[in-house]
Amino acid sequence: MRFVPPRAGEVKPGSLQIALMPIEARVVEVLRRAPRRMPATLREESVKLFAPGPLAAAAQVLAVWTSAPVIAAGFIIEATLLADGLTSSSAAGMEAAEKLDQALELIRRARDERELEDAAVLLAESIGRIGIPAFAAVIWRGANRFTSANKSRGLRA
Repeated sequence: MRFVPPRAGEVKPGSLQIALMPIEARVVEVLRRAPRRMPATLREESVKLFAPGPLAAAAQVLAVWTSAPVIAAGFIIEATLLADGLTSSSAAGMEAAEKLDQALELIRRARDERELEDAAVLLAESIGRIGIPAFAAVIWRGANRFTSANKSRGLRA
């Protein structure tokens, strides 16, 4: 393998760059990595969820939840799943919620590539517990609340 020096202005990912990344950028990075950590059948089903538009909405919602740990995203996902009947088992909702909370905590404190990778694995496991449709429904509900709040304040999303 031959060494290729970085080009001018090119930033190599490293612990300092990840530590300085805004939460939103970390969330996007984890969302981009998560499909590779899913079983093949789930990965195929997730193509639409991880397309640019839906990915942006998911990143926005997850970034808000990551930035405000007091919100308890796991509780939100569990309550939504159960209230809307999106999961057949409260145990699956609880497991997905726990995995999501763990993923968001890792994103929040990430300092290196390994932590982002571990967060992607946890996010993929969370999605795997409840399925793509249920995860998408939770994200859309979060996105709708965010845009509704902005509209009521006279802001544009």
